Parts: sequence; C-alpha cells; structure tokens
Amino acid sequence: MTHQDVADLVLLKQLVVYRQDGASGVSEDIRDALIDERLDAIGAIKRKYGETAAAVSAYREEIARALDRIERHDAIVQEMQGEVERASEAAGREGRELSEARGEAAPRLERLIQRELRTLGMDHARFRVALRREMAGAEDLARFVPNFTIIAVPSFKADPETEGTRGETAILVHLKRMEVIIVGTEYAGEIKKSAFTVMNYLLPDEGVLPMHSAVNVGEAGDAAIFFGLSGTGKTTLSTDSERPLIGDDEHGWGESGVFNIEGGCYAKVIRLSPTAEPEIHATTHMFGSVLENVVISPDTRALNLDDASLTENTRGAYPIEFIDNAVPSGAGATSWG
Repeated sequence: MTHQDVADLVLLKQLVVYRQDGASGVSEDIRDALIDERLDAIGAIKRKYGETAAAVSAYREEIARALDRIERHDAIVQEMQGEVERASEAAGREGRELSEARGEAAPRLERLIQRELRTLGMDHARFRVALRREMAGAEDLARFVPNFTIIAVPSFKADPETEGTRGETAILVHLKRMEVIIVGTEYAGEIKKSAFTVMNYLLPDEGVLPMHSAVNVGEAGDAAIFFGLSGTGKTTLSTDSERPLIGDDEHGWGESGVFNIEGGCYAKVIRLSPTAEPEIHATTHMFGSVLENVVISPDTRALNLDDASLTENTRGAYPIEFIDNAVPSGAGATSWG
C-alpha cells in the first residue's frame, strides 16, 4: 500500500461525508470549484480502483489484508529474534559446561596419553594436557562454544572388513557431527591437516581463500606467500630474521588481507642446520617444543637431528612466539587487498 493509496482513501472518505452547507458562509463560486475538484478526484479514484463503490471497497479490504500480513510478519520477526537470543544464551551455557567438563577430564586424558606412550615404547616421554585459559578473558570463555572434536588413537588399527576402510590407517571426517577420528598412524601432522581440511570446507562461505602456505611480511607490511606441499621448504623459506613471520603452513586470505589459522609451527627438522636455519634450530632445544620421530641418545639424551633411521619426516612443533620476530596479530596486508 503506497502513500498515494492512503491519501486517495482519505479523500474518498471526505467525499462520502461531504455535503453542501448553506450556512457555511462559503460563496457559490468557491463551492462550485470545490465540487469540481472533488468530482475530478472521484473520477481519478474510479479509474484507479474501479467504477463502483463495491470495487473501491474491495480494494480497501485487499489493502487491509496486506496490512494484516505485514503486522503478522513483524510479530514473526520478533518471535524469531527472541528464539535467537534464547538459543545464544543456551549455547553459552553449554559452552561453559563443556569447558568445565574438559577441565575435569584433562587429568584423565593425561593418564590415557601416558598409557599410550608406554604402549609405543616411549616411557621416557612426558606429556601434559593444559587448558590455556590465559589466552582468553572470562567474557570470551563465557561465549566460547567448541564446535569440532578431533580424536587421535595411533595404536588402534582399523579393520577394513568391519570398518569399511581401505587399510589399517584411517582419517575420518564427519562434518555433520563435527568430528574427526584418526587411527593407525603415528604422524601427528594428520591432526593439524584434518583441522585444515575442515577449514577448507568452512572458510570459502565466509569469503576467505584457505591456503596451504607460509607467509612473512616486509618492512612496509607487505605479505609474501610461499605455496608448497608438506616438507618442501615453506617453514625454512618463511622463517627469515629480516622478515617478520605470520605463519609457516596454514593461512586464509580475505578482504582485509592474510591471516594465520594456527598458533604454532610444524617444521621438518631432518639435518636441520644451526647455521643455515638458526631460528628453527633453536626451537628444538626450547622447553615446550614437541619433537616427533627425532632420535635421542639413550645415554646423553642429546638430539641427533641427522639420524633418519626412523623416517626422513622428522618434525618439531613449537608455538609461533618461539620465533623472535613473529607477528603477534598473526595477520598482514597484501598488495591486492
């Protein structure tokens, strides 16, 4: 219903109740002019809404029904907004309950991991489960709702006949249940790569291009992006004392630039040189780094980064802040946007 429709209906009402009033004191010429004006208006209304009063009435009823639908729509919108608010509050409560449950489960998880390490003949290893609450404030934690679970059990071998897998090793991603299950492999890279697989599915809907790449920035804040398969040198090339590091493996590229998806690095450390790669080599001796498939002397506990007897794919995982010139925000601009 337009503003003109409303004006026409108001005028029609005036015409219906209009009558000449001889005592009004209005001159005959003025009354005639008013009558002509209103007769012209009646003609315009007939052309627009119909020739009869019944047609005009039917149009008015149609407009009334349209207004009623609009009012009902507003009520539905308000109801939906209320549902969204209630759902948000419920999600917040569930998130807090889940965070508390995870905190209580951490000690049990530690014991299970130690049992797994003993099974793998790694009794000397020490593993601690820590919830890094200091990285988020109380408000952030109250709103936080975990949305994906990754379960990795290296010692469990899948049975193709009963599990329907191609072999004993399986990486299963269930996007509807928001779960990943990894079995039959001791390569920890599958954990991070399963998370990246999920990001490849989710980020494009947010207008972000997921990139298997490393990124560092120059003095002007311009980003250089290094693409490459795993183990081809992205970490080595991007870790440069003269160019701050954003990340070494998984990034997104959106309207505001590039950003790191991870909070750490996963470097290949076979034959790592303290001369050629001093920043990465230093992390292998820092408390908090996790070394994978690296041979350690049973007598001196010294690392032998040149020993490939277990695999060429030896790895070191460490927080990105172990690199002195890492970009704290984990983000940078590009020359294209």
